Amino acid sequence: MEEVPRTEWEWLFLMQHYGVQTRLMDWTEHPLVALYFAASDKDRLGEDGRLWCLLPKVYNKATHHIALTPAADILCFDVDTELELFLPSQIGMAGSKYLPPIAAIASQKFNRIYAQHGVFTVFHRNVDPLEKQAPSDSLKYFVIPAKAKANIVKELITLKIDKLALFPDLNSVAEKVKQLV
Repeated sequence: MEEVPRTEWEWLFLMQHYGVQTRLMDWTEHPLVALYFAASDKDRLGEDGRLWCLLPKVYNKATHHIALTPAADILCFDVDTELELFLPSQIGMAGSKYLPPIAAIASQKFNRIYAQHGVFTVFHRNVDPLEKQAPSDSLKYFVIPAKAKANIVKELITLKIDKLALFPDLNSVAEKVKQLV
């Protein structure tokens, strides 16, 4: 059993990973995990997919003038004070600005976040799509042709990138058992 969330951010991460609408956008540090999500959406199998790539350091520097030392670091939820303005308890405060989204890494304490190599962007009060707000050198995408999706998913399953690996809970185990019977 997972730990009970202790902070506002932890509650948001847990809610996001169980389908509750939040101001978070999930990303992954693992390209094959991203490919799985781009190719396996059953509601969009007939459409081309997109595999989005965000360079968080480039994005945060351009939109928030944040350059961390060492240069390899990115912001971390529940650690870096730059993220406090994005807390649910803060964005509705009187005089709160409209800020662009910010990119950060989360604690890997929840099973789904750990399995999916989860990182996030969090939106503030401006909820325009990220592709309308991000500088072009920080956000790119690759097109996944609709006709290639089924084959991509089969190859990812061979590599053990499947629903059970990315959603390691009893529901996924039960679905896998049903498929095998």
